[in-house]
Amino acid sequence: MTAFDLYPPSGEWTVEDVERFPEDNRRRELVDGSLILRPGQTPTHSIITTHLFAILDQGCPAAFEVIPGIQIRFSETTALVPDLVVVHAGRNPGSVTYFNPEDVVLAVEVLEERSQNLDRFLKPAVYAAAGISCFWRVETGGGIVVQEHHLADPATGYRAAGNHTDRLTVEKPWSIDVPVSTLAPRSLRAATSPRP
Repeated sequence: MTAFDLYPPSGEWTVEDVERFPEDNRRRELVDGSLILRPGQTPTHSIITTHLFAILDQGCPAAFEVIPGIQIRFSETTALVPDLVVVHAGRNPGSVTYFNPEDVVLAVEVLEERSQNLDRFLKPAVYAAAGISCFWRVETGGGIVVQEHHLADPATGYRAAGNHTDRLTVEKPWSIDVPVSTLAPRSLRAATSPRP
């Protein structure tokens, strides 16, 4: 470990500082120059994210792209990595490793116990303030629930638009209607399947 690993070169971390870290399966995010280091995803988190990516990607209109785990850069000292984003197609040349908030129409976070405050409070507030129009949070404790939020006003944040427990039925960013149980790992699907 070097001094660079422990202390930011200028007193606060920047996106350029974070880009110099080696790839090690850790998600590094910045909020106002403070570094947030997150461990790798759990298998359940990865499976839910992968299933949701497949569902979104399969029905994605040509005007959009669905991308897992890519950075949204809000400033030189604030950059977050949602689990999934939907962006306007053609906004990012292949060599760029991040998107600007105006490119993003949906940010998705799959909740993990170790990131509850970040995923429930901090990240949605940053997304809303930047004008990202849709935010979904996938709750995983006690069954899968997809919480859908739409931007009311960047100053006031998101408003709840749906709490999907049986079917994920939404109109934004495009029309989707699938059973929520399809997001779950196979071992948990019986627990999240709709009851007759």
